[in-house]
Amino acid sequence: MLQSGKFMSEPVAPPRQQFPQLLDVLASNQWQWYAALNTAILVLLPFLYLGIARISIALGHDIAPFGPVFGDPAYYYKWVSRLFFGDENQVLAYPYPPLSLVLLTAPRVLATSLSRYVVLFAAEMALLNALILALIIRTCRESSMDSTSPLRWYTACMPCLGLLVLWRFDIAVALLTFWGCVEWRRRPVLASSIFAAGTLVKVVPVLAFCVLLAQAVRQRANWKLAARAVTVFAVLCVVATIVWLAAVGIEAGSGMLLHAHRGLEVGSTYASALMVWGKATGEPVSVDYNPACLCAEITTLGPAAQLMTTASTFILAGAFVWFAIWAIRGKLDDPFLSVSAALMLACTTFKVLSPQYLIWLPPFLAVLRGPGASRIRAAFLAACVLTSVLYSSAFSSLTDMEDWAVAGLVLRNGLLVYCCVKLLRQPGRPDPAIPVR
Repeated sequence: MLQSGKFMSEPVAPPRQQFPQLLDVLASNQWQWYAALNTAILVLLPFLYLGIARISIALGHDIAPFGPVFGDPAYYYKWVSRLFFGDENQVLAYPYPPLSLVLLTAPRVLATSLSRYVVLFAAEMALLNALILALIIRTCRESSMDSTSPLRWYTACMPCLGLLVLWRFDIAVALLTFWGCVEWRRRPVLASSIFAAGTLVKVVPVLAFCVLLAQAVRQRANWKLAARAVTVFAVLCVVATIVWLAAVGIEAGSGMLLHAHRGLEVGSTYASALMVWGKATGEPVSVDYNPACLCAEITTLGPAAQLMTTASTFILAGAFVWFAIWAIRGKLDDPFLSVSAALMLACTTFKVLSPQYLIWLPPFLAVLRGPGASRIRAAFLAACVLTSVLYSSAFSSLTDMEDWAVAGLVLRNGLLVYCCVKLLRQPGRPDPAIPVR
């Protein structure tokens, strides 16, 4: 049955005080302290990185090239300038869903130069990161958890992922996916709207929406409300896409299709396996930069690379068929566990694993409960540390396939696979804020 807008199997509503309002959290000293701390870390990181870069250049070793770090905002600036400000010399095709343009356009309205745009874009992302902290606190309070440890662990991720948080918009994807998961527990129709908004920024939140919808169906929730949630999600996505294509034309909108033709991204699990195979057998493996997707990809045309590229599609499909079976067997009582497992499975089995994809996971892992949750968080934090090294000072070594860089990538991906396996083996624990049978 459904009562008070919640998916649940019993008609008894939880006490009102279990569900603190977000505005109350924002007014709390705890949120203000951690928001200030996280923001301070994000503000200091670029200066620290720039200092390391200048010292390394002075020593004759450019180990921390600063330019590529904010290379993506430079493209954002060009795309927005081309689409809305009439600069005909800029990029035509836009490779992301339409709502992401809201995030990219807001700082462009106030910026007259790239340098100012980079600063304003970073400020926007820092604000979204602070909102995630508020949602973590709210989630912990609703579930009668102490929020101190989750907030400390999330803050510990910032030095590793901070530059990606500032100059990629994946923190918005993490916010909308996590927020939708939080709201789903009480207001699934509102949550479906949030998931739709997230999908229109980047398609990842649709995965979380499907997982939680499967949870509602398995628990025999209110079918009419489930149908309303699906309808709201579908209508918002379809209408927004039609309006977008009508506004910018098929040429600009078709840029999203380029992701379907991408090769093995250099950070993916398959790429690291292929690098090890190449070193073990002597088969040449080359890495080149793909400007269409702003990433480095494996470009080798050897039999092993072709087999790996083909196999990646079947491995991804097989992994999610297995995940569906795992879900049907009743492992979906904890929504944060199920969504984090789905996201980690996507990261480890998809042929593209850009470093900013790791930003999706910390909010979910921070509130993860269970006997193995601490080990998962420790392994993921170690993976973040390796990512920050591999995609800054060691990236040229990685693309040149130096032994130590390849070993670091293999270790990083091994840690992510470990986290994925542990999440799938983690015993599901129903959220105490949601009565279940």
